[in-house]
Parts: sequence; structure tokens; C-alpha cells
Amino acid sequence: MVTQQTQSTQREVRKQKRELEQKNQVYRKAKRSRKPYYLIGSILLVYLFFFCSNLIFPQGEVHKAGATKPGEAVPFAENRTVTLIQATYSPDQELMEIVLQYTNENYDNVNDYYYTMTLAGADTKGLTVNPRFEEPLITVLLIPNLPEDYRELTLLFAPKTVSMDQITDDITGTVVLNEYNVTEGTIDRSKTKSAYLKERLEVILVSYEKTLQRQEKQKAKLENRIEALLSEQDAFQENKRYMTEEEVEQGEDLLLKNETELMEVREELKQQEARIKETKKLIEDAKETYQQI
Repeated sequence: MVTQQTQSTQREVRKQKRELEQKNQVYRKAKRSRKPYYLIGSILLVYLFFFCSNLIFPQGEVHKAGATKPGEAVPFAENRTVTLIQATYSPDQELMEIVLQYTNENYDNVNDYYYTMTLAGADTKGLTVNPRFEEPLITVLLIPNLPEDYRELTLLFAPKTVSMDQITDDITGTVVLNEYNVTEGTIDRSKTKSAYLKERLEVILVSYEKTLQRQEKQKAKLENRIEALLSEQDAFQENKRYMTEEEVEQGEDLLLKNETELMEVREELKQQEARIKETKKLIEDAKETYQQI
């Protein structure tokens, strides 16, 4: 009887061991089978990151340094420049107005241009550059249907000296427009050429006045430097009798250097005063022209 019970117990233990071993095998198999899924999941996450990164993170920022400065002539092609007078965008009208001035010192009578554009992070499908005025002093371009969420627009242009399929980079100019050089406002589609020419003079006047301010500041720096050099000379002469022979020699060497610098700074000041005089004349002439329009 005891032997039968012992055998029965042993059979039960062996049965439990087999069941436990079977469970362990199932667990190990399931664990191994999950590894490829982990790998596949990781790969999917990487792909999602790259393909959806433009949705997760904002696209590249625009910078002030990249924007074309209004009022400054930018060279392109050979003997040609373009100046951005102003750029205006109307969100309500979904319309951009670009006012430019070209110069052409080739005197080839080619003053018409091809136009196209690119948008940062957006498609230009359905967008066109429409010239409104193309005059020697003023060019007005309109870009209708421009969505409000545009970030940066690059205007590209080339003189019609060749056919469109022959345009190369060396004759192509660009104007970069973003929040740093575009103002918002309603665009008057009925504005006359005279009104545009008057606004052009206003922008030119602002540019001249900023130039004059920079020139005046530089003049003040030069005058301060001259005053400092003269003060150093006076201080040396006053204290010379209290100095050792070695200090006097060093001071006299310094005086010679100061004299040389003094001559150079005085000459630079003279040239700066001439530039200021010229800029003031430009401002005066522009104001007279403005009054006559």
C-alpha cells in the first residue's frame, strides 16, 4: 500500500515536471519569436521619424542675414544691378507686390527680364510673377494667390539677352523676401506709376539718411581719436621733467608714432567730411525731385 502511494506520488511529480518543462519551452519560443518584431518596430519608428520630421519639427528658420536689404544695389550678370525698393504682402488679398529698380550699364537696350520664383518648403504650382510696370526707374511685379503661410520667397530673374532655355547662373539675379524685408498691408492695384516713383524716392531718401548717420558717427570717432592723440602729446610734455632718461626716450618714440597716426587720421577725417558733403547733396537733390513729382 505504501509502495503504491509512493509510486503514485512519483508519477505526479514527474507529470508536474513535464508540464513545467513544456511551459518553459513555450515561453522561450515566444521570447525568441518577439525579437524580429522588436527589430521591425524599431525600423518603422526610424522611417516614421524621417518621413514625418517636417510635421513634428518646424521647417528651417528664415534669417535676416539672408533677406535682400531694401535700398542696396545688388550686382548680377555683367554690368547690371538690382535694388529692392520695397515688398508688400496682403494676407487678405493673398497678393505680393515687389518694387525693384534695375540698372544696365551695357547700354544694349535690353531691359526686359524673365521671372520665376521658389518658395521655402512649399510648391509654386499655380503661382506666376506678373510685371505691372517695367520702366527704367521702376519695375513693379505682382504675385497673386500667394498663401499666407509662405515663409520665404526667392525671386529669380535674367535679362532677355538669350532665349529662356539658354539662361545660365552667371546672368541670373535673386531677391530673397521674408518677414525681415516684407511689410504687410493692402495693395492698391490702381496705383499710378507716379505714385510708385514717389515711393521709390522715399525709400532712397531713407537710405541716404541712414548713410549720413553712419558717416556722422564715423566722423565723430575720428575726431575723438585726434583729441586723444593730442592729449597724449600734452601729457608727455607736462610730465617729461619728472621722467627718467629711459622713459623720456620711450615717450619720444611714442610721440613720433602718434604724429604719424595723427596725420593719417586727419586725412581720413578730411575724406569723411567730403563724403558727408556729397551725401547731403544727394539728399537735397532727392527732396527737390520729390517735390516736383
